[in-house]
Amino acid sequence: MDLDKLNKWLVLFANLGVMVGVVFLAIEISQNQMSLEHANEISRFEARMEPVDTFNELSGLLIQDEELTRIWLDGRAGKELSEVEQARFDRLCTRIFWTHLKVHEWTIVSGDTNGNAGNLEIVRASLAQNPGTMGCWNRVKNSFRLYGADSFVDGVDNGP
Repeated sequence: MDLDKLNKWLVLFANLGVMVGVVFLAIEISQNQMSLEHANEISRFEARMEPVDTFNELSGLLIQDEELTRIWLDGRAGKELSEVEQARFDRLCTRIFWTHLKVHEWTIVSGDTNGNAGNLEIVRASLAQNPGTMGCWNRVKNSFRLYGADSFVDGVDNGP
């Protein structure tokens, strides 16, 4: 009989151990879920800040490099550039267009239609005011189509 009692107590403790383990596992899963949600929020924030960082980097380049600034200003105005200067100007323009594309993609994913329309309007206004930038856009926009960014190209060319 004593062995029977001991067995019952052991089974009871084993079952309690399993129950405590299940509760502990549920708490861990909940904490992991909260950690994943927090990490996703940080990733979304970083993705949204990427265009800001790129614009800041480009501004820094123009501030630090007088020759690049001259190329940028002359290129935007549609002035004649050497082959090397034209390549540098087109690279800067393309980088700015890619940054606007990232904003475009982010606003679509987040459902921010006002932000998307505003972003496209900024690009269209820049193209309208700067003949050299328009020339660059016409030279590079097919690469955006190859990337699959037809809605961005169409939005820039034809409005929202």
